[in-house]
Amino acid sequence: MSGACEYLSCTGLQVPGDYATIMGALAVIPAGGTICLAAQNYPEAVTVSATGPVVIQGISSALSSIASVTATTGQLTLTGVDVAFVTSGGNATVAASAMDDLFLTGTGTVTDSAIDSLNIGGSATVTGSTTYGVNVDITNGTVANVLLDGVEALNGAQVTAGVSSGTLNLVVQNSYLTGGFAVSSSALPSAGSIALLNNTLVGSGSGTGMYFDGAGTTSIQYFNNIIENFNVGIDVEGTVGATASGDNALFNLTNRYAGTAVAGPGYVLTSPDLDTNTPPGLLSGSPCVGAGAAAHAPTTDFWGNARNPNQVDIGAVSGPAGGPRALPPVENFYSQAFAQGVTPTTQCTAWQSYQSALTGNYGTVTLGGSNSTTMATCTGASANTICQALHTNGTVSALSCGGHTWYVGTCGSGTEVSADNTLCACGTTGFTARPCIGNDNWGGVEGTTCDAPGQTLTVTCE
Repeated sequence: MSGACEYLSCTGLQVPGDYATIMGALAVIPAGGTICLAAQNYPEAVTVSATGPVVIQGISSALSSIASVTATTGQLTLTGVDVAFVTSGGNATVAASAMDDLFLTGTGTVTDSAIDSLNIGGSATVTGSTTYGVNVDITNGTVANVLLDGVEALNGAQVTAGVSSGTLNLVVQNSYLTGGFAVSSSALPSAGSIALLNNTLVGSGSGTGMYFDGAGTTSIQYFNNIIENFNVGIDVEGTVGATASGDNALFNLTNRYAGTAVAGPGYVLTSPDLDTNTPPGLLSGSPCVGAGAAAHAPTTDFWGNARNPNQVDIGAVSGPAGGPRALPPVENFYSQAFAQGVTPTTQCTAWQSYQSALTGNYGTVTLGGSNSTTMATCTGASANTICQALHTNGTVSALSCGGHTWYVGTCGSGTEVSADNTLCACGTTGFTARPCIGNDNWGGVEGTTCDAPGQTLTVTCE
């Protein structure tokens, strides 16, 4: 699976719940285990050094976010998480020396990492340093098998790999990279392989889409990729092993090739006709539709949609019919993105559907969002009272629970739920969700609740 797949269930240590922080949970699983994240921001610089497999699983890359992740040993699987420590309005301050959103460094015997459904916020620079979205750094004779599947590296963030001593087998597929991919400083070793398959790389007019600098025999293959709007499309320098490529689309580049890179079979050299989505898909009539090599294509695309083996499209998103998979309805979970100054429409419809689906009995209610590192939580009978009021469009007034004062009632054209704000109030603290108010004062978390800055609001009853 890849891209924006949702993770609706997880068995393991709950953060928050069992532990307040991810690092706190990691401390009790030195030999490995699973950590389950909530729909919130985690302003932590997480370091994974367990001797066994570690899984860190979020709700989805749109809902669960970590400041930064460094994996030094063991096996890491990171799924359904947004790693974005330096973005506009970012949620953590990281020293300039901690350059990478996601840093995988092998210092043991084997590192097997599967990175799936990861959104990298990225930033062009941290003071004095270049910021990379994902950096795979293999040292000390390590054999590393790393899969990056469905990664979004936004805002110019780059995916890089380096090997000073060891073997790297790296596959990057179904990913959207705005800063390109690079293996630099003669970092390709005397063994291993690197494959870039069905990625979409769209730059800002400078830099290189794919850059390989070798001093060994690492094999390289790149198939079915879109490379657009860079200074150089593909640059192969130094000494590398067997190289195979084909069915890539190169457009709007000052130079398509540099070093020993040359054109391959099936290349598309006209506009790929991308849409404006993130990641961009193919418009109807795009020359990239059906132009890919089936033998080198992943079975699914960025969104987890199955690729047609008889008509493989070039790029991360498969065809004009691409887009997020339809997910099964989940009665206890509401999460929608809201924009400043915009009256909610689809968010209101989703809110009404969510309310209608609350037909059970519940022991926990949470209210939070992407602009907060905490959530308002209520448990026990009071939580059920709040959730039942949401279902029936009822009223809850000044109910004390979980250290918060809760309200449910009508505001504008629909039902509001608030913690530490009274109904229909323009507060500056607390938590408020009123998606059906009928104007742009839809609420907010730990900040103004009228004309609030854009954010995702999340409500759960479980």
